Amino acid sequence: MLSNSKQIVNLAGVIRAFGADREQLFMRSLPPGLAIFDKEAAPCSAGDYMTESGCQQCGENTYSAAGASSCTPCPDGKLSDPGSSHEDDCKYAPCSAGDYMTESGCQQCGENTYSAAGASSCTPCPDGKLSDPGSSHEDGCKYAPCSAGDYMTESGCQQCGENTYSAAGASSCTPCPDGKLSDPGSSHEDDCKYAPCSAGDYMTESGCQQCGENTYSAAGASSCTPCPDGKLSDPGSSHEDDCKYG
Repeated sequence: MLSNSKQIVNLAGVIRAFGADREQLFMRSLPPGLAIFDKEAAPCSAGDYMTESGCQQCGENTYSAAGASSCTPCPDGKLSDPGSSHEDDCKYAPCSAGDYMTESGCQQCGENTYSAAGASSCTPCPDGKLSDPGSSHEDGCKYAPCSAGDYMTESGCQQCGENTYSAAGASSCTPCPDGKLSDPGSSHEDDCKYAPCSAGDYMTESGCQQCGENTYSAAGASSCTPCPDGKLSDPGSSHEDDCKYG
């Protein structure tokens, strides 16, 4: 006589062996607590499959419809929880940051976009900013390097102000050397010039210098003009009329 309460009896097999009219008599003879299943009359639920010992849950990455005798593997690359009941339960693993989910699996985000882990789409960079393919955060979006004469700010490229200059890609502007001036948007130190000299002075590499005696200069001069022969002038003279006979 069967004594193990965990033993299982196939009800359909009993009917075949003893006949339906003796089924009840047989059933009353079984020990209490004996598990019974009817392989033919009770198909397994969706997410399970039939074995010789009864219905078993489908394992992970497989699924089954109701009444299945086996579990169907998920399509390549897709995963499912144990007990899944439909192919729709098979999903690709969440994408890594910098990728996004498509019907065929994870794809890398294109340039000028980014994504966090598990994204189903890529987010465009803010206006005017650029990013490399596969960027994973908005911090990967950067403005294009600035042209010479401009500098980078949080809101993009800005023109350097007067008396400063910058090379391409600069994050700040460089002041002109002391005493030199430049126009806004200057791109090189050579664009920094001393202010034009006043009349009576002339320009040198180190700035304006006063014209010596017996010479004169107009405003903006790069050199001093000698007085006519025999005439003299004081230092800093600004016009030929300042040249006098002694």
